[in-house]
Amino acid sequence: MTTKEIIEISRKETAERIKVLQAFVDGKAIEERRISFDHTEWVDNNNPEWRWDKFDYRIKPEFKDGDILYATDWING
Repeated sequence: MTTKEIIEISRKETAERIKVLQAFVDGKAIEERRISFDHTEWVDNNNPEWRWDKFDYRIKPEFKDGDILYATDWING
């Protein structure tokens, strides 16, 4: 990977992080997931520590009327 490619990736990552940070400032819900192969579930975080080296962050998706949701877990009982 060239230095130019690394800089472009860094700029894209920074732009995405700014979007998430700005959404948090604007009062939107933020979700996080640990960066590892066995932690793929996004969870709510009302007070993120912004540990970008350990977690991915995203703006929590907002669902609208008419959206179709699929269950991924089944409740036994």
